[in-house]
Amino acid sequence: MNKLNRYKKSVTLDPSDIDAWINLGNYYYENFEYEKAIDCFKKVVDDLDRYNSEAWNNLGLSYSSYGYYDDAIDCFKKAIEINPEDSIGYYNLAYSYEDKGLEHEKYYQEAIRNHKIALEMDPTMIDSLNNLAFIYIELGNEKKAINYFRKALRIDPDNLLILNNLAKVYHERSEYKKAEIYYKLALEVSPKNNDILCNLGDLYLDLRDFDLSIRFYKKSARYNPYSLEAWNGLGIAYSMKKYFKKAIKCFKKASKLDPEDEVLFENLAQSYLNLNMFDEAIQYLEKVLEYRPDDVLIWKSLGETYREKKEYENSISCLKRAIEISPSSPDLWDSLGLIYEEKNEFSKAEECRKKASQCKIRIS
Repeated sequence: MNKLNRYKKSVTLDPSDIDAWINLGNYYYENFEYEKAIDCFKKVVDDLDRYNSEAWNNLGLSYSSYGYYDDAIDCFKKAIEINPEDSIGYYNLAYSYEDKGLEHEKYYQEAIRNHKIALEMDPTMIDSLNNLAFIYIELGNEKKAINYFRKALRIDPDNLLILNNLAKVYHERSEYKKAEIYYKLALEVSPKNNDILCNLGDLYLDLRDFDLSIRFYKKSARYNPYSLEAWNGLGIAYSMKKYFKKAIKCFKKASKLDPEDEVLFENLAQSYLNLNMFDEAIQYLEKVLEYRPDDVLIWKSLGETYREKKEYENSISCLKRAIEISPSSPDLWDSLGLIYEEKNEFSKAEECRKKASQCKIRIS
């Protein structure tokens, strides 16, 4: 008999068995069946024991996972009211306020307050330290975020999540040396970790050390052959070194992993353009437009690619579409004028140049 059937049998044999209902609810929660989990926990608090803090807490988790944050907050408050010494209750309440923080900053302040209460009860609660750091990042206070990550590392110096998060904050602040130190500490903890290897690849890409960047992306792809980030990053690094054929192979491998990712089509198009393989570039630019039909830069790039092939009517059509989307761009009018000039349609070319000049005056 599997777990689910065993738990179902328990509540059927004894509908007043609180532990059986909680076990069944936990099973549903762990298997992402949140509505059923809610029904089980509500059975406990509505009919069997309204002072059961575990059931209130688990009901809150189920509501939160389902996106009902206000209901979750009410449940966690009930759990805390029943068991005010439970640091996990304050952590869960804080987490629900974080989810609502996107609506209004005041919810972040409530999250901060409850995380701090949780830490007063349990100063080693790394999850609260980590979440406080992220709240302060959202609020634009990266220095405070760094302090909380550092506090967490004093408790657990080998915590992979915290090492990576701290490295990323330094990376985003362009403090590359510090970012490198913490990424490498994280890599010592988990040498084959895809995120860390790719983050190091990204770091060296930003530092324009393309050989090192390639080395880390390659490692990631070797250990994690289904990592889209590794193959895409490797493709970008090869492109920066002008190894466009190698870049294309990498972007194609990435595209097999996610055939709907239009950024990869754009990367492929650019690589083919760099090799003057215009037909292939056009194919991928058109694919990008299936996903981003109003992308001015892609229409412009497509128009200029047709111009390279001397397919002027197609080129004009693409640039006119770009101008429809962004009529005040002097760059687009200049590009259209150049095509008319190549076609010896000088009056139309002059008209486009005038339009471009008018747009430049408006911009200045």
